[in-house]
Amino acid sequence: MSQQPSVVLATASYDHTIKFWEAKSARCYRTIQYPESQVNRLEITPDKRFLAAAGNPHIRLFDINANSPQPLRSFDSHTNNVMAVGFQCDGNWMYSGSEDGTVKIWDLRAPGCQREYESRAAVNTVVLHPNQTELISGDQNGNIRVWDLRANSCSCELVPEVDTAVRSLTIMWDGSLIVAANNCGTCYVWRLLRGTETMTNFEPLHKLQAHDGYILKCLLSPELCEPHRYLATASSDHTVKIWNVDGFTLEKTLIGHERWVWDCVFSVDGAFLITASSDTTARLWSTSTGKDIKVYQGHHKATDIQFILFSWHLVYRSGILSLVYFHGFMATLDTPTSGEKNWYNNLELNKYNTRKRCNTRKTWGSSDSKQSVSQQFQLFDYIGRIKVGNIALRGFQPGC
Repeated sequence: MSQQPSVVLATASYDHTIKFWEAKSARCYRTIQYPESQVNRLEITPDKRFLAAAGNPHIRLFDINANSPQPLRSFDSHTNNVMAVGFQCDGNWMYSGSEDGTVKIWDLRAPGCQREYESRAAVNTVVLHPNQTELISGDQNGNIRVWDLRANSCSCELVPEVDTAVRSLTIMWDGSLIVAANNCGTCYVWRLLRGTETMTNFEPLHKLQAHDGYILKCLLSPELCEPHRYLATASSDHTVKIWNVDGFTLEKTLIGHERWVWDCVFSVDGAFLITASSDTTARLWSTSTGKDIKVYQGHHKATDIQFILFSWHLVYRSGILSLVYFHGFMATLDTPTSGEKNWYNNLELNKYNTRKRCNTRKTWGSSDSKQSVSQQFQLFDYIGRIKVGNIALRGFQPGC
């Protein structure tokens, strides 16, 4: 296989295929056949090495960088469509939710299902709290349940709207908010009390009538989008809307898809949004302009999506240059103020998902008025004592 593109989009479909696209050129460079069933959901591991594909009734784990079309592992304990899949921040275990009414936890280092929780209704969505100790599920009967992994039980249950299916859940990166979207086009927003330490208490914050049709996916913006915070909602009305979380005012309506929009995902800095639709396309949008930039065509049925970053992704926000590496590290560096040509500052290396500092070191660079940088250095994982990469920066622009 040729060298990996720097930013890759993965899509999957009811046409029984998984496709990998070069995000900037919209070129499909790899297709994996998935003959056993349609693919309901995709998720990548935190280290960006593996891709989980949720089907009916199994989950398959693929090596993203391998040439082989065969899965590395199969997880087969569910008995109906798997509608949700995700990973713990260190990638040690995976969680899933299914229309068989269960939420399951899988240890990736051991065979078989490790834990199972009964929801008593088809599970449509599951998210993991940033504290890594609670799973939150939403089901077809309209229930939201919090599963305390320490107590191994349901610690909280609420019903925002009786007999109205909870279609999607999303939680803010810092654990401060959670949003539930339902089949009536409504989003319910709660403040999660006590931050990431516990979330047994939900404080109602807002009710948003976002769409006239079903909301099929809701998603809060990532950390590197700060200080701005957005909520994206994808709907059966063929549109995606972007809301400002401060007051939940409508910022943009993305119009271009011709059928239901099933999924959406932000780029790591929130500058772009990818959407996937029953019209068999995925689209790349600018969140600042609301315009579509690329269209990805190649599937024959409805699609699901994931962004995969295979090299340094450069983001400029408020005087800080952030670099997200595909092994799951984030380096941040204070860039010089306007007019300065050289600087000598700390470079801080953190695990991207856990924010755990691995190393801080001195580095130097130079800048011009166009905010381009020229710099070379090596980065090491000081926990694993392994080198994670060389990097030579020769200018950058914000975003994808």
